[in-house]
Amino acid sequence: MNAANVHLLINHFPIILSVVGASAALLAVFSRHRSTWVFALAALLLAALAVYPAFYTGQGAEQVMEKVWYIDRDVVHEHEEAAEFALWIMLVTGALAAFAMWRERTAFTGGRKVLAAPAWLRALTAVAALLAAATLARTAWTAGFIVHKTEKLQTPPTVLDAPSPPTPAPVTVPPTPGATTGATTGATTTVRPPGQ
Repeated sequence: MNAANVHLLINHFPIILSVVGASAALLAVFSRHRSTWVFALAALLLAALAVYPAFYTGQGAEQVMEKVWYIDRDVVHEHEEAAEFALWIMLVTGALAAFAMWRERTAFTGGRKVLAAPAWLRALTAVAALLAAATLARTAWTAGFIVHKTEKLQTPPTVLDAPSPPTPAPVTVPPTPGATTGATTGATTTVRPPGQ
C-alpha cells in the first residue's frame, strides 16, 4: 500500500462530514432544535480533525502519482491548490464549531434544552460550513480529473502513436556435423542425413 492508496482511504471523511455538518447546521438554524445543532457541530469538528490527515496524505500521493505516465502534473497541481484552500476554510469552520460547542456546553446548565449560542454565531457557523463543504466538493471534483478524466486515457492512441510490433529475429540452425543442408524455406531449414 502506497501513499496514494492511503489518501484514497482517508480523503472522503472530511468531504462527507462537512456536507452532513453543513446540512444539519442549516436545518438547525431554521428549526432551532438543539440536538440537530449539536450534531452539526460534532460533524463539523470531526471534519476539521480529518481534513489535515487527508491533506498530508495527499502530499505523499502527489509524489507517487507524478511518476505515472498518464498523469498531467498541471491537474495534480490544481487539485493541490484547491485542497490547500479547502484545508484552511475547514480549519476555520472547525474552530467556529468548537467555539459554538463550548457555548452550548457552558449554557446547558439547569436542564435548559434551548440553543444557547447567539444567532450571529449560529449563522456564521452555518455559512462557514457551507463554504467548507463547497470548497471540499470542488477539491474532490478536481481530483476526478487526475485519473478518471485525464486526456491521455480518454483519447485512443493513433496508429502513429502505437508501438510497432517487434520484427522477428532470423532463425539460423547450425548444421549438424556430418549432415548436409538441404533447401531452406522461409524460416525453416530441413536437414538430411548424409548420403540422401
